[in-house]
Amino acid sequence: LKDGSMLDLGTSGDSIALAINDLGQVVGSEQSSIRHHAFAFLYNDGLTIKLEQLIPPESGWYLYKANDINNHGEIVGSGLNPNGERHAFLLTLDNEVMVINTVQADFDRDGDVDLTDYLLFVECFTKAGQPHREGCGDADLDGDGDVDLTDLVSFQSAFTGSR
Repeated sequence: LKDGSMLDLGTSGDSIALAINDLGQVVGSEQSSIRHHAFAFLYNDGLTIKLEQLIPPESGWYLYKANDINNHGEIVGSGLNPNGERHAFLLTLDNEVMVINTVQADFDRDGDVDLTDYLLFVECFTKAGQPHREGCGDADLDGDGDVDLTDLVSFQSAFTGSR
C-alpha cells in the first residue's frame, strides 16, 4: 500500500512482497511463468529488477528469495551458491554497485543448516551485546562484532530444517 492505495510492483508471475523499508524499497520473490523457478526481486522507485542482474554473472550465485531490506539498502535472502548449495546472502546496495557476501550458517559443517545449527545459534544469540565466548564467532554472520537481529535474519534465510 502506498498512500492508502495498492501499488503495482510490475511483476509478471506469481510474486510475493516480503519486506519494505522506510524508503519504499520492496523485496520479495517471484515465480517465473516461463522458466518455472523463483527469483529474488527489488522494487525501487517504480522499477522492478531481479537481484541477480545486480551482481556479476561470474559470481555463480542464483538468488531466489529476498526476505528483508533495511534503510541502508542491505538485503538478506536465500540463494544457491556456485556449488549449488543453499545459503543465505547479504546483498548491499552501494551507489548502484552490488556487493554479495555469503553467509555460512552451517556451524556444525554437516552440509545443512538444520536444528543443530539453530541450537548453536540460539545459544550465542542470547548472549548478544556481550563479548564473544569461544565458539560464537561463527554466529556473528554479518561480522559486526555482535550476534544480533541482523544475524538472526540471515540465519533464518539459511535455515532448512532437519533432514
